[in-house]
Amino acid sequence: MGTTYIIKAKLWFWVSKSSLEQAIENRLDQLNQQLSSYRQNSEISQFNRHEANASFKVSSDFMTVLKQSKRLYEQAKGAWDPTITPLVRLWGFEVVTPQLKIEPSLADIKKARSSIGFDALQLLPSQFIQKQRPGLTLDLNSIAKGYAVDAVANVLKGFGSRSFMVEIGGEVYAQGSKSKGHPWQIGIQSPTHSKQVVTIIPLHNQALATSGDYQNVRRIKDKLYSHILDPRTGYPINNNIASVSVLAPTAMLADGIATAVMVLGVQEGLALVDRLQKVEAMILVYNSDQQLKQPVLSPGFPASGL
Repeated sequence: MGTTYIIKAKLWFWVSKSSLEQAIENRLDQLNQQLSSYRQNSEISQFNRHEANASFKVSSDFMTVLKQSKRLYEQAKGAWDPTITPLVRLWGFEVVTPQLKIEPSLADIKKARSSIGFDALQLLPSQFIQKQRPGLTLDLNSIAKGYAVDAVANVLKGFGSRSFMVEIGGEVYAQGSKSKGHPWQIGIQSPTHSKQVVTIIPLHNQALATSGDYQNVRRIKDKLYSHILDPRTGYPINNNIASVSVLAPTAMLADGIATAVMVLGVQEGLALVDRLQKVEAMILVYNSDQQLKQPVLSPGFPASGL
């Protein structure tokens, strides 16, 4: 999925480390082959080339991620949409897309938006799906890494590990304790200083995901544009949110919610978090001088550990 991973785990003495490593590699390779848009022969890439109104059979992993995507799309009222690739490409945020010199026109944005919309993807029985709009494509990068974290966590559980931490591309799940009953401590990176953390979160049987606008921006005529786009408008977000960190029962849910809140903004984003069970969020916001304000926390988010 174009990223790196770190796993730390306590293992029973009879567990073969090499066998566990191989099982994890096999599981990640399986998910890559199903969900990674970086592979031209992956399941998701094949679907993106598939014609409209023709059914396409997917794996159980793919369908699981799509069902969660459908729930999140509906819960966020379209503010999170994994069919947004035409807009990503239009604004120059695809890896192979050349740098833009002018902002896309309204006509171009309208045309790109005409081929997106998760509501045009039908989930059918027996693990079949069908695109009902020509040109509809999927990019699950904002939720697939979280699902991969959960999948690796299940591999570790299968090998009997009771205490572990899995991190893939910044999305984390931790179970049990790190040492002597102390919880895993996960730092949240500062959006303004890459080598600093804004807080440290004790993580126990829980996932943490962070989405931010500071890792991928485009400059067009001396104006910076966030890589996070609002599918409802077709434009990059412009709500002064620097980053969103989400605690949730699964990394897949935390991953998707973090991006959705980035798009929704502080008030609507907190309202979404409030509607979900066992989900908490911390929102970092810039002031007019591009300095960070005091973090905005949902009621159950831990106070700063610094």
